[in-house]
Amino acid sequence: NQYGANNFFDMGTFGGGSITGMMSYYNQLLVFKENGIDIILSDSAGILQARPFVQGIGCQSVHSIVSVPNLGVFFVNKAGIYLISGGYDADTLKLTKVSEGISGLFEQVSENALRFARCAYSHKYREVHFYLSTDGSATLDTGLVFHIETSSWSIRNGFPVKCITANNDGMLVFGSNFDGVA
Repeated sequence: NQYGANNFFDMGTFGGGSITGMMSYYNQLLVFKENGIDIILSDSAGILQARPFVQGIGCQSVHSIVSVPNLGVFFVNKAGIYLISGGYDADTLKLTKVSEGISGLFEQVSENALRFARCAYSHKYREVHFYLSTDGSATLDTGLVFHIETSSWSIRNGFPVKCITANNDGMLVFGSNFDGVA
């Protein structure tokens, strides 16, 4: 698409703080902020418009946002892990907190370290992995794994994740500068 020089949005007018990441989802662009999420979409005439989606719930790290086919977009927030799901139209989008079963763990999450949080999706194992810092740790010391088939969680400790991604086969690959004994 091409847009003229005067076609822009001032996303600051909706509040929510600084933009921390963006993710396309069907025919809209999700704009994640520190304390809110906005949507950019086009109307039936093809004119782009911006509007707020939710206030008070945002995301601090672009690396903690992941799209999962046929489910939606997962992201980490200081209060838990959320899923944006729905259909092609922005009016059908809904926000669901999926970490209810492990909500006590988020009382231990280091809020100042949320900008370092990481996540990845494995299509091979149908799992979404999230790595967070807890109890004031300077490293991402806690892994949370959402098992899609059972909608259940498992917790991983001892994985020194600094970055994570999935390769073409769906295997998760992570990097670290860990010097200790594993």
